[in-house]
Amino acid sequence: MKNQKQELLDSLQPLLIRYHISSVTMIESKLKYLRKRQAQKRHQLELESMVTGIFEKKEIITKEELATEFERLNGELNELINQTQDLRKDEQKLLYAKQQFLTNGSLDELYQQQADLKAEIDELAQEWTINQLAGQLLMDLLTELSDKQLPALMKQTSYYFQLLTADNYQTVQIIDNVIYVIDKNSQYFTIYDLSSGTKDQLIMAVRFAFLSLQEKPLCPIIIDDGWLHYDETRKYQLAMLFKEFGRKYQIICFSSDQEMLSYYQELSQPIIYLEGEKNEKTS
Repeated sequence: MKNQKQELLDSLQPLLIRYHISSVTMIESKLKYLRKRQAQKRHQLELESMVTGIFEKKEIITKEELATEFERLNGELNELINQTQDLRKDEQKLLYAKQQFLTNGSLDELYQQQADLKAEIDELAQEWTINQLAGQLLMDLLTELSDKQLPALMKQTSYYFQLLTADNYQTVQIIDNVIYVIDKNSQYFTIYDLSSGTKDQLIMAVRFAFLSLQEKPLCPIIIDDGWLHYDETRKYQLAMLFKEFGRKYQIICFSSDQEMLSYYQELSQPIIYLEGEKNEKTS
């Protein structure tokens, strides 16, 4: 048994020398040390894989470089923390302001202002579109006329426009391919300067002037409630135009507008009531 023990010690001697173990009693403590070193090595490899890409690849990273990089990253972290705190403060201010708006009704008022502004923008956009179409319609109509017909059209348009506007506007002219109207104070306005109602009266005057210049006999002109957005004065002047134009041409107006009916009666225009509706027909 003793010989076997000695043989075992002799066979282990190279390993004992290699790992600096002077006696058998040190083997257990040496194994614990080696296991600890292996665990540290594995942890080192894990850390290296985690920081890959953060630092430029070098064979050796010095302690000073590591400290510098740590300070840089720590500074960025502190800056982000400060920004986060500022954002949270701003968020709290906004939430408080919103709550105040909800409490005193200011938010509803702002929403209403937003809705009013949107409605105003939509109305302006619609008016701009109407202006563009109206101007194009008039110019297309005028380009269809010969040089001899154009002066006659402008004269008749001026007459009807003066009638429709109760003498507020006197003349309609074309200057450099732009239509101008001149009021009783000799001020010039383009079609884009006019209100929607006055613009509609100008278009109406041009249409009736164009019809009055036709050489062939006209079929009856039928109008169906083409004045719904007119005020009292404009309706009366339109009835005056129908009466004037009806001296030579037949006009048939279909309407349920009682105000227009009263004007036809005042101007002694024939009226026919249709069954089921109090519509009028003037000729």
